[in-house]
Amino acid sequence: MTYKDTIPRTGALAETNDSASTSETSATGIGAPAVKKEHLKHKHLLVHAYVAKPIIDVETAKTWIRQLIEKVGMNILMGPIVAYCDTPGNEGISGAVVIETSHSVIHIWSEDVPASVQFDLYSCSDIDLDAVWEHFQVMEPISLDYKFLDRETSFKTLESGTRGKAACSDQQAANAPAPRRGRKPVLVASNNEAQERERRRKRA
Repeated sequence: MTYKDTIPRTGALAETNDSASTSETSATGIGAPAVKKEHLKHKHLLVHAYVAKPIIDVETAKTWIRQLIEKVGMNILMGPIVAYCDTPGNEGISGAVVIETSHSVIHIWSEDVPASVQFDLYSCSDIDLDAVWEHFQVMEPISLDYKFLDRETSFKTLESGTRGKAACSDQQAANAPAPRRGRKPVLVASNNEAQERERRRKRA
């Protein structure tokens, strides 16, 4: 201890020293009020749709993804990253975007008739489903099946159903045509061969 330390602090000098001490305490976080952490939500939207006008090029897909994220009020950290696959039988668009501790992914098989779309959106906040349905209208959905999950502690289904261009009914969705890719001509040939074998058996 020095002679200077033994002098009582009074007046302006004491106030100045006390203020400096308080600033140091606040800067280090000691004695500062605790910051209340915002409670995060864990919502996940899964969509399978058949559409009449699929997105078929990379730049249009990037714009569609950016606009969707803006509509639902989220912030992009990386992307969108979009690529076109030209493998025969698997042609289409795939795109992904990283948002704040969340993501969104879309796959579009544009050569199917009608085109098939798989989409999901995961968020740590609420998701405006109506905004998502509205954004899908540009592809003219024929039917749209979805499941909306709460994944905070488990996989709890909050909502599920079928929608379309104008929120079509379940019956309309059931009548939606199957993708053309599933119809294989080889099955017809097999039936013809079976008939020919039956004719030969009868002649014998």
